[in-house]
Amino acid sequence: MRGGTRRQFETTFTVQSPPDNKAIAIVKHALWDKGWRNSPLLTGEERAYLEVSGYILQDSKLSHDQCLAWAHNALAKVTKEQVANAFVWSLGSRQLEYRSALGSFAHLHLMPQHDFVRTPVLYNDYCAVCGCRPMAIQPQTFLAENFERHMWGGVRHDDLSYMAFDLDCFSQLSPETPSQNDWELLAAILKAAADPVDGKTNASLKKRICKIIKSNTTEAGILCQILAYAGILKPDDCPAYNGNYIRFDQRGDGRPRSDLKYPLSWWRGTGFCSAGVEYWFPWFKGSISSQTRPSQPAVASARAKSTAPPFKHTERRPNNQNTNSTKISPYPFLPRSNAYLLPGQFFSFRLSNGRYACGRVLEKTWPIQPGSRTIFKVGLMDWCGDSPAMTEDLAGRRVLEEGYASPVILRDYGATIDGYRAFDLDWVVPDSSQNGVYGREVLRIIAHEHFGGEKPVESK
Repeated sequence: MRGGTRRQFETTFTVQSPPDNKAIAIVKHALWDKGWRNSPLLTGEERAYLEVSGYILQDSKLSHDQCLAWAHNALAKVTKEQVANAFVWSLGSRQLEYRSALGSFAHLHLMPQHDFVRTPVLYNDYCAVCGCRPMAIQPQTFLAENFERHMWGGVRHDDLSYMAFDLDCFSQLSPETPSQNDWELLAAILKAAADPVDGKTNASLKKRICKIIKSNTTEAGILCQILAYAGILKPDDCPAYNGNYIRFDQRGDGRPRSDLKYPLSWWRGTGFCSAGVEYWFPWFKGSISSQTRPSQPAVASARAKSTAPPFKHTERRPNNQNTNSTKISPYPFLPRSNAYLLPGQFFSFRLSNGRYACGRVLEKTWPIQPGSRTIFKVGLMDWCGDSPAMTEDLAGRRVLEEGYASPVILRDYGATIDGYRAFDLDWVVPDSSQNGVYGREVLRIIAHEHFGGEKPVESK
């Protein structure tokens, strides 16, 4: 291995050049024997050798803020062009520590500086922005992480401490320039992703990759995952990390019990995204122009495609089509329950004066049984316009009033869920003290009170 550290997170790495084959053999034997060992098998002498050689850290228990500082310091040492070239070069050389950096860089390069914000749903011991714990559960030596970098090209690219470790190691490596053969290998992989093969999935693409470059299926799977982090293998309506940073609490798993990470978990063999290729490999644009996926009718409006988060569960398309395929619900759609709702989604409804008001999904569920699956928290936004609201119309807008209601109000109002805008863009925070339940006409009555027009009559 070419990277390690000896002290705390702010320490620079000691680099072995050429690689220390003895240390690499010790690490592999310590962790792997036809599968992961239950615990590292290291003698005191071997551990001392790894520490001196720079292949293992002394135990470090890092906080969220320490990891974030380390990650941004490591990010400043490398460039997008370096990690992109290293990724392509690794296809021919199979030096997988060079390949890993693209996955970490893609995750990190647009991540904002932030304080720890506990996510209110699912994993509430993680930061809602980056997914890091407030404090590591146990000290880390980064022995396993270093092993994974060299064995498969990394595994934990969505882990903040790994991003920092990976990029700090990468910053010590000598820059490499891809050969023409390396670029041809990349083109062949993209062509395999774009070819319209019936039933093509991530599993079948991995098998095709193994025929293109020397690799095993695990290594090929990580390669696919890195391409997905880079916004290259993803559905059209899943935002990529190279457009806007995707917060931890806005990512979805795509399939229950899947080991795949966002956005690869949503990819269903729909080719590759040429915009992602142009973002990371702009000088490669001409080589792939004939291999991008065929154009398809948009399944979402332009405003939704650029801002819609993934759903956190597998769901059927919410319309009357009888289909057995599982897909992300496109915008606009009419929900039949709160199962398809996410905080941040919005809808518009027409007032009696011909103008439009805007409602916002503030919370997905009602915290009281029964009704937890049939009621959501809705807010009336400080906005009124001559046409339905678009994402940019909600910039800087606050919530006027909020309460719990049934999704049936959208059908009553002739409205649909039109798109999504993240709360943190405008500092929108639901008011936990507002727990009233709205009747079917209450939101529309409140909107008329604020924006004019003849009030509808609440049904008895």
